[in-house]
Amino acid sequence: MFDGTYHEDGTVTAEVPSATYTVLTDLYDVALTRRARYTALSKVDLAVRRATTVGLDARKAVPMSVDAGDAQARVRFVSFHRSVRGGAGVTMGCICLNAEAFATPTPAPRYGSLSLQDTWTFADRISTLGVAALHDPFAVSAKFPGQRSVPVVWAGDGTDFTGIDVAGKVALVGLKVPENSADPVFDAYLAGRNATAKALAAGAAAIAAFVDVEGAVAQSNSSKEIPYLAVSRADGLALKATGSIAFQTKANPEFIYNLHYSTPNGIAANLSHRVDRSKLTRVRSEYHADIAGLSLWRAWVGFRKDAGGMMTMPAVYLKGPVALDEYVGGSPDAVENVNWTRIGVISDGNRNQITMYNRRPFTGKDIWFAGPSSPGGFDPNSRSFYRFNLPGGSQLLSPSHYMGDGSSGHLLDVDYFGYHATSYRLFREGTEIPGQYPGFSRFPYFAVPNEAATYRLDAVTVLPKSGLGGPTQAIRRLSHRVDTSWTFRSDRGNPLPCYEGSPFECKNESLLQPFYDLGLDPSNNAPAGRHTFGVEVLRTDTGAPAVLAGLSARYSTDEGLTWHQATVAGNRVTVDNPNAGFVWLQIEAWTANGDRVTQTVQRIYGIR
Repeated sequence: MFDGTYHEDGTVTAEVPSATYTVLTDLYDVALTRRARYTALSKVDLAVRRATTVGLDARKAVPMSVDAGDAQARVRFVSFHRSVRGGAGVTMGCICLNAEAFATPTPAPRYGSLSLQDTWTFADRISTLGVAALHDPFAVSAKFPGQRSVPVVWAGDGTDFTGIDVAGKVALVGLKVPENSADPVFDAYLAGRNATAKALAAGAAAIAAFVDVEGAVAQSNSSKEIPYLAVSRADGLALKATGSIAFQTKANPEFIYNLHYSTPNGIAANLSHRVDRSKLTRVRSEYHADIAGLSLWRAWVGFRKDAGGMMTMPAVYLKGPVALDEYVGGSPDAVENVNWTRIGVISDGNRNQITMYNRRPFTGKDIWFAGPSSPGGFDPNSRSFYRFNLPGGSQLLSPSHYMGDGSSGHLLDVDYFGYHATSYRLFREGTEIPGQYPGFSRFPYFAVPNEAATYRLDAVTVLPKSGLGGPTQAIRRLSHRVDTSWTFRSDRGNPLPCYEGSPFECKNESLLQPFYDLGLDPSNNAPAGRHTFGVEVLRTDTGAPAVLAGLSARYSTDEGLTWHQATVAGNRVTVDNPNAGFVWLQIEAWTANGDRVTQTVQRIYGIR
């Protein structure tokens, strides 16, 4: 890959060896008086043997669009990827929700691939306003569910709210940009951010902003703290005269489309699409919240399996708890040939946040944050419990850096944020092995020999009261403590490179990992009386169901003082719930060869 020198006349020069090349560039054209435009330009199989001039003509670009009927576009990301032999590649991209997108049709290159991927999120229309050009209807719906009229107060250019009563009202501002600004669009963005901070400090319920330049269109901006309504100058002046905004909103959408459009190789001449719901895959998603007032957001990020892409975190904000239908599809092969990563986040708006992802295949239902916050889990693309071979032949056994929420496939890499709620102890044939703590991690590693032996790994997870990077008591009413003990056989085995090209070798350990289908309502409560739920035990190395020789369960309804034997039939557990309070649960599962897991969850669910 070669970068060139950019010149004021828009040309780029580069010195390159004689070879066959692909030339890629993208343009992002913005102005205060017209909608932004993104254009992806490409030319492939260009033989360069002498000084060569390459022309990329944006006038030949065709529009990229999706017709989703009455659904509102919420997120859009365009990823422009060129891969060559050996897996190397280059990616360009744009978060293009508020921009028109175009691309030049291009044939498939002789070597490697060229992929233009257009990923969208749509939802049913949840907000109707008395003005146009709303930037984020989902943020408004979370603040103003139902139907109401909110007073509008003129706040000038938004630089000084002294003496202006905007408490509980919409602050309307006309943003100013400096004369002869080198970048008026960016300066308008900064003015909007500053006005939002001042409106929030003054107690405004929302901010409506326009750029006070003749003919200015709505300039997008956003805020997690208060809704930001981006309006054109014409709409802003009309709003200034009316004195109020009428809101008719729903707290959450009823459905969301997660769409991915691309071709395996090359850029087609027709990049316009129409959504056909009957051809999409339906997933019933439940985002649970066992503490009132929490915010939720979710994202689906996908790239073709035969091409790379640029990872982003565009998201739809929701008011939790919520259950809704999510549809996945787009191109004919989008479900089969796109690596979809589903991301779910629950937060109290401060530093307390859980971010989990799910890469497992789609099922009819996907339930988030409904089970215990416990260590372990299975990720088809990463390692959970494993042996790590060091130079010289010594080996370390690593416990899992993941936590889950009780649902198979949901994972949080807690070590990434330095969050550590779990302590580990390892025993070999009954003798404890001291843990080693490397400087880059607070997770222990345990030195183990090559020979086979029986091990027991004990984990105690206690949620902190607050903190960044994982579950805390501030956002979880339940499962404040989980005790897990695994018994398993382990030896050196036949390790493989930890990743392609790695000089080190790793071997996944096969432990028993419990997951739960507790049958709870979105607030993580169960009804009083007889209650039946599911327990699934998977292998940590493959994610496959374990062949069990037995499964038993006990439960307590008096905070662990007394325990009762539950009825177990297959993988279904039946308990007698009390009329109020909480249920503690202890499950034990084992195999014929001696593998075993015991897990005790304090307050696994509440009673409604």
